[in-house]
Amino acid sequence: MSFVSKPKSISLLTQYFYPDLPGTAKIAKDIAFGLAKNGLVVNIYTGYPSYSSVNDTSEQLLSSNNIRVYRAYSPILSRKNVFSRLLNGLLVAVSISWKLLFKKHHIIVVDSTSPFLLVVTFLIRLIRKIPYIVLVHDVYPDIAIKLGVISNDSLLSIIWKKTYAIIYKWASRIVVLGDSMKKIVSKDFDQSTKAKLVIIPNWADGAFIKPLYSEKQRLKDRFGFNDAFIVIYSGNMGLTHDINTILKSAEKLAGNPKIEYLLIGGGGQFDSVVKFVSDKGLKNVKILPYQSEDIFPDYLACGDVSLVTLANGMEGLSVPSKIYSSLAAGLPIIGILNEESEIAGIIEENKCGYRTLPGNIETLVDAIKLLYSDMETTKTMGFNARQAFEKKYSKEIGVNKHVELVNSVLSEIYK
Repeated sequence: MSFVSKPKSISLLTQYFYPDLPGTAKIAKDIAFGLAKNGLVVNIYTGYPSYSSVNDTSEQLLSSNNIRVYRAYSPILSRKNVFSRLLNGLLVAVSISWKLLFKKHHIIVVDSTSPFLLVVTFLIRLIRKIPYIVLVHDVYPDIAIKLGVISNDSLLSIIWKKTYAIIYKWASRIVVLGDSMKKIVSKDFDQSTKAKLVIIPNWADGAFIKPLYSEKQRLKDRFGFNDAFIVIYSGNMGLTHDINTILKSAEKLAGNPKIEYLLIGGGGQFDSVVKFVSDKGLKNVKILPYQSEDIFPDYLACGDVSLVTLANGMEGLSVPSKIYSSLAAGLPIIGILNEESEIAGIIEENKCGYRTLPGNIETLVDAIKLLYSDMETTKTMGFNARQAFEKKYSKEIGVNKHVELVNSVLSEIYK
């Protein structure tokens, strides 16, 4: 008599998941599909959508794909202050912890969108001996310290650092997005913990987001931009991003009717962005909230240059996911960030744009004018961006690396 072994069960913990709109929600969905496609049972533990206004359609999408979604209580709280975001994350984590205690799973994959989910994962490891992989999207508490939310020598900071050190030490693998992030995360690791680090960049869906050069003018007409040169910023307008430099550059260029800005997203600075544009009477700026997946690629494709930004001190602590969608769309990129960031390396290595320093409004304006006046350079940089995407940052490449990593850990533990 032969026995067929049951597929291994994976639990994926994330604060945001489909149909939510942040980049981390899309990354989590892609990983879930990739794992399920490779014969694994995937259980998603997450909160209710925070950025999406559509109903939760995850069950309809995933029910036939060996994936189940378990939503924890997640109140609709303001995203504009740290306390409300932390409270939301705490409530989700508490609810998830009870679900995890009584569900069978062979491995947990947890991302860093909530510090409380990392703590829950570690406790489950102690209680039920379940191995786990940590996906580091943002480096905490370093970001909170840089933003002045907590001081470096505060009791909370000390507890936070020590807790994370223990969580990382017990992890089977720690995934970071690039070399700069790897250096920061591992600065206090011992050798055995450093050996667990794996670099896997995030990605975009290159079949879904792609250059539409022949349709660009039609899309501009559709959205009311006519023949303007479109400077686009799409994604989170959070505290880690230098949005002020973008707004000041738009103010400087307000007198040029041929250059317009399209700002799409949400987050802690969104309302202040709307207020700035209104107060200054900027007719060259169009602001939209996060757009659904069926229309977002069209907005992106009508752009001529994409802006990607990190505030001073955030290099290595975060890698904005908009860089990958911009590469996929074949847009030249202006990075408003310091040279130590992962994105600066991407731009320089692939010759797909320019870099300006945070706060340097004049240099940003000059870079935009340069691309506006030299369409050959703009086209070349856009082509280079798509080439880099296909070689290094496609969904297939990123998801396959995560699947291989999970299978590697499973083979080590369940021989």
